Amino acid sequence: LNGTPYTFPTDAGLYQINVSILNTNYIVGQLSSSTLTINKANVIAEVTNINQIYNGQSKAVSVTFKREDNNQTVSLFPTINYKLSSVGPNVSPINAGNYLVYITLPSNGTNNNYNILSTNPVDPTLIINPATPVVTMTSANSGVVNGTITLTANTGGSNGTLTFERQNLTGTATLTGNQLSLTAAGTVQVRALVAASADGNYAAATSAWQIITISNLLTPTLSLTSPNGNTVVMGNTLTGFILTENSDGAVSWSVTNGTGAATYDAATNTLTPTQAGTITLTATTAQTATYAQGSASITITILLPAPTLYSP
Repeated sequence: LNGTPYTFPTDAGLYQINVSILNTNYIVGQLSSSTLTINKANVIAEVTNINQIYNGQSKAVSVTFKREDNNQTVSLFPTINYKLSSVGPNVSPINAGNYLVYITLPSNGTNNNYNILSTNPVDPTLIINPATPVVTMTSANSGVVNGTITLTANTGGSNGTLTFERQNLTGTATLTGNQLSLTAAGTVQVRALVAASADGNYAAATSAWQIITISNLLTPTLSLTSPNGNTVVMGNTLTGFILTENSDGAVSWSVTNGTGAATYDAATNTLTPTQAGTITLTATTAQTATYAQGSASITITILLPAPTLYSP
């Protein structure tokens, strides 16, 4: 009665109510007091973004709070912890696995007016699934018969065990470990297989097939000539040998002694006889990725000098 205006409380809690009458026209018989109880509102924590894929980055769920009585969304400030087991310590969810999600409302501000009744889903679990790596072949896609290719692959970040697989198509090859030995011209195909990683962060994966073309080596054309002739007299030298060839292989020289003997200096292109008779000078080109080994030879006759005649 003619009391002062009163602002009613809105936050959850216990409030003492005291009533007094200030109107002088009335005699106070008995004052009454009571306690106003405002209970916390119940909210349901809806947990989303609980199914993710490993990428080396920390993961987190999303939480939305809705009142139980009217389904209205409420802005609260939760603490969210993750555990690999119900009795384990809090962890940072980075690696693949199942993480139990624990949601609490620290005592502060708006949080004090609400109580988490339940979660949706019940017992929310953050699941970080293993990533599927993109595996690609990175080794050479061509070679020659009797050659070898070392197979390599990009494993897409996975540290799982890497192996290779081979299939012969029109050509043939054999595979030992990562060494592909090419045995017949044509094509073969290879691919990389990566096992699931031991840490569980990557699933097993396989690359696309890589086609490898195997070619026969070209036969080089070589010709060795001696413009200064094919004979030389002991005590003299023979120079100016000309090698004509189309190989890209390195050239080496050798002398095969027959009835005669000689030495050859490649730097000066000079043959020096040491014994009369015949020898064979040979130029050899090494095998390359394109050409087979090749050689050309020339036979040189080493003569004794003519005798010197004296008159009596």
